Amino acid sequence: MEEKKVFLIINSYFIGDILLVNPLIQNIKRIYKNSLVVMLTSPQLYDIAKYQQGVDDVIIWDRSGKDKGFFNMIKFILKFPYKKIYASFPIYSTDRPTILAKLLGSKYILGQYRNLISKLQKRKYDIKFSGGKVQKTNIELLSGITQEELTDCPMKFCPPPVTSEAVKNLENKDFIVLSPKSSRVSKDIPNDKVQEIIEKIDKTIVLIGGGEEAQKLSDFLKNKNYDNLINLIGKTNLIESAQVIQLSKGCISADTGMLHMSCALDKATVGVYYEQNLDSYKPNKDIYPKSACLDDDSVENILNTMNNLLN
Repeated sequence: MEEKKVFLIINSYFIGDILLVNPLIQNIKRIYKNSLVVMLTSPQLYDIAKYQQGVDDVIIWDRSGKDKGFFNMIKFILKFPYKKIYASFPIYSTDRPTILAKLLGSKYILGQYRNLISKLQKRKYDIKFSGGKVQKTNIELLSGITQEELTDCPMKFCPPPVTSEAVKNLENKDFIVLSPKSSRVSKDIPNDKVQEIIEKIDKTIVLIGGGEEAQKLSDFLKNKNYDNLINLIGKTNLIESAQVIQLSKGCISADTGMLHMSCALDKATVGVYYEQNLDSYKPNKDIYPKSACLDDDSVENILNTMNNLLN
């Protein structure tokens, strides 16, 4: 029997970045039937990598903690369980992931960018990037080792069974998820806009999120006593937040990882955008017909768009 080809995806950035490599993984699994896909990521994103369709194994690379520095990288390499890697994908081609892929003995190294370190990359064929969405660019990395047709397909995420009581309590409820806060304040849906959405929507709203700005929002809403609000800010981890979205009718989100999670779970998804320099990260309407990307953040526009998607 032919030996399994091991494919290594090195990606330890944000939730959305992890999810946006899933179509690449699906293409690997379709073209290389006898393949093993391993994701290398940070401790915080382990579960986001683990429950994607097509991922066989996840290994934590704590590059900001115990694996930081050259000598710790060597220790990590010596303990690495896969000794024959057919192809590595250092997503975004930054220095350390590319060096790591080389030191792990990868036969092919396929990254996006060309710089001094990228000379360590090795490919079978020239990669011709179309200059489109990030998701498609990730898929096109595979053209460096195969001339098979590549398919721009939807992300797919498969959460584990629900165990949290907070999430179980949402089963059989009719609700919309609101994920208004991101890693950057300039991308967030403002608190007064969140309040207006809650007041004008004709459905129950479940709030999710974490971090300082999300907690400020939670405090802002604390004494409002809305009958249609379930506030889970700070009460769910990443997997539980995914499970909440899976149980929902749809998700209204700032430009953050939960927007991509909603698309990966095939939910009606309204993304509200305040920064226009990240268009390549927006969901492609042709791939995600239940999604809409809004630059107009009027509550009327947000709610009308969600209703249209639900219908």
